[in-house]
Amino acid sequence: MDDFDLENPEYDAREDDDLRGSDENRSMDSAQAEAMEKLGELEDEDKEADIVGDLMEITHDGKVTKEVLEVGEGPRLKMGYKALIKYRAYFFKDHVIFDQTEGDEKYELCLGDNSTPDGLQTGVEKMRVGEKSKIRIKKKHGFGRERKVDMDGKPLKVDELVFPKGCTDEESPLRKRLLSEIIIYEVELCGFIERHDIENAGIFFKYFVTKQAKHEWETPSDRDELKFNIEIVQETKTLWKKEDWDTNMLDPEIGGSIKRIISSFKRGEESIVEVKASFVPEFD
Repeated sequence: MDDFDLENPEYDAREDDDLRGSDENRSMDSAQAEAMEKLGELEDEDKEADIVGDLMEITHDGKVTKEVLEVGEGPRLKMGYKALIKYRAYFFKDHVIFDQTEGDEKYELCLGDNSTPDGLQTGVEKMRVGEKSKIRIKKKHGFGRERKVDMDGKPLKVDELVFPKGCTDEESPLRKRLLSEIIIYEVELCGFIERHDIENAGIFFKYFVTKQAKHEWETPSDRDELKFNIEIVQETKTLWKKEDWDTNMLDPEIGGSIKRIISSFKRGEESIVEVKASFVPEFD
């Protein structure tokens, strides 16, 4: 990824500051209220043009900031989308690189997936296609974030971060640094894949094959009679399939997961829904 010219990254004194900006910050669920109404439409809520050198404070606590290195175009992304990125990641303190893409490789960053630092996700979410930016992340929003635990105090499996190669060993010096230091991601947003988090909970992600008509806003209720086709696939193996299924939302044959998925559909819609296996009850 030579475009960033990071062979000898220059020190930027601004990276030392606790940058504080406007109150236009976001939380992970800022778009929840209108998510279903605008499902499938990517709108640019920020019409103001970016300028090289612009600094944006991403989080309320000022621990994630984004500096524009090269301006992109089009709307910003939404949580749940898959961002196609090239990146180089290094420590702020001495610019030692701990992770990067190679050549034309594009990494699929799933916005809303807990396996990557939330600071990287929220930073990329504020980018436009073609944009190159520097995302500065303090440990709270990086690899040193606090892990959620269950009632027994054990870390939740769904909240596990995936560490870069060379940092997977808990005794690795690089891993210890990742847990405690400020990190920088220099990112180029090459494109994106529309993917919508149905419940804004990181469980069900929808890809549209055929979108519903814009005037068709109603989703099924428990009282509605339904007719649909469904196929459940694990990797490449079909586990279950049913065509022209005449039923309703109260049918006991419809498991909890299927009901939650169908309740997001609109008449005439065809979609693929990716389900996190760890969330699917055994009886489904």
